[in-house]
Amino acid sequence: MERETQKGSTQAGEKEGTAQEIHYIPNPLPLPKKHAKKEIGFDFEPDPELLEFDVELKEGEDDFDI
Repeated sequence: MERETQKGSTQAGEKEGTAQEIHYIPNPLPLPKKHAKKEIGFDFEPDPELLEFDVELKEGEDDFDI
């Protein structure tokens, strides 16, 4: 019977808005560094002709050993 009255009193306290506040302890561990966005600046822009990497294959050849 005591358990029932204790449960009833805690439930009534929560309904009334007298809930206890939660107090966290400070974190003693170091936090990770914030992400810094990086931009890469190139000295020059290559010609579009130099940017083609496709290898033309002859008829009957395969690209196994390229």
